[in-house]
Amino acid sequence: MLRRGDYAYMSATTARAALVRGAFSAVDYVCALLERIQQANDHLHAFVSLSPESALRSAQRADRRRAAGFSLPPLHGLPFAVKDLIDVRGTRTSAHSRLSAKAASKTAAAVLRLQRKGGIYLGKLALEEFGIGSPLDDLAWPSPKNPWDRSRTPGGSSSGSAVALAAGLVPLALGTDTGGSVRAPAAYCGLVALKPTDKRVSMRGVVPLAPTLDTIGPMARSAADCALLFSGLTGSKLGGGFKASKIGVVDIGAADPSVDTDVVDAMAAAVKALESLGARIGEADFPHFDLSREIGGAILGHEAYAIHRERLTRDAHLYGDTCRRRLEAGAKVGTDAYAEALKGREQLRTQVDQLLGKFDVLAMPVTFGAAALLDDPREFSRSSNGSFRLAFNVTGHPAIVFCTGFNADGLPLSMQLVGRHGEDERLLDLVIAYQQIRTWHEMHPPDLIWEERG
Repeated sequence: MLRRGDYAYMSATTARAALVRGAFSAVDYVCALLERIQQANDHLHAFVSLSPESALRSAQRADRRRAAGFSLPPLHGLPFAVKDLIDVRGTRTSAHSRLSAKAASKTAAAVLRLQRKGGIYLGKLALEEFGIGSPLDDLAWPSPKNPWDRSRTPGGSSSGSAVALAAGLVPLALGTDTGGSVRAPAAYCGLVALKPTDKRVSMRGVVPLAPTLDTIGPMARSAADCALLFSGLTGSKLGGGFKASKIGVVDIGAADPSVDTDVVDAMAAAVKALESLGARIGEADFPHFDLSREIGGAILGHEAYAIHRERLTRDAHLYGDTCRRRLEAGAKVGTDAYAEALKGREQLRTQVDQLLGKFDVLAMPVTFGAAALLDDPREFSRSSNGSFRLAFNVTGHPAIVFCTGFNADGLPLSMQLVGRHGEDERLLDLVIAYQQIRTWHEMHPPDLIWEERG
């Protein structure tokens, strides 16, 4: 018989198989996770709201369906939680802001899709305000804490999603990614996150930041679990196995020589592991990170300011300082500059497509180093640099992040793979194969960290 703590780090794929064969019930699973959340959340601040009654009703329905012998959907009995930019009917969508809206009248398309596939909604996860704020601001709720070391950033802006996964509070989570907002938290917390191809996942019912850059991103502790969640969102077929791929490794020194040595070394080891599986490795020239940041910054700034203009005029004092400052900076991006940025976007997309005509996948860093200390202004600022991430919101290409090891301080290190438009499944299958021979994803922070580094 399983103890409550045994559910915490069980993979979603393992849990689903156990639920189908009746090793435990969906009610047991949900109750165990709710209890763990109640114990941990005061330390980690991952959740801003829970929906225990509806979760238990969903779990009871799942158990009755299995007992009746009905066919079971792919996410049968699996709990999930969502970033609090994503609407759930009857629940307030706070965006982690004092300007929080009323309770949503409808549920976001992505959440409905997961529920129809058998997933059980648990609650809302914290973030950086409107997806563009800072954990250092005075916000409506406490900022999430990185469970590997609570004095360090968990990354943003899907911080609560990453913290909940890394701490074993939930097996599956949704974030949003406008400039790397599922990928940075996944990197700093040792997880897998996919920024899907532009438009593959419906954004209906999601608070926008920059609509032409925004996407929902599935997050999990393993690539197999992330693939299961992505399949629930899109209906795509996964599990095709490792495809022989030519991987273009971006010259990190040319892209940015300030990337930490341990990131470079862990990435090189991961590339060798992929080569051992049958991947062909080559050198890729991608000199466009600075241009991507310029184009993406203009697009994000213009679109985000347009969305918030009226509220900034009326209620600027209610925003956190960083969020307000970043939104107001978008006022400097006029319509001509925005139009030029959109033209540059098309040119950049073409250049990446041409590079992906030579390679199936590109490999590169996702961050400059491991999670930075929150009280170190220089390192924290560097950790927020999204140069390696924003490029692929601009171009719309899919990008996946996964753990490649740990540094001397025991903090996760990660890398990023980028694929052709629509080839999200190839990326997931590559990382699934990698994690069969490199099991960094099975490591997790000790529960004592809640007290020891409080």
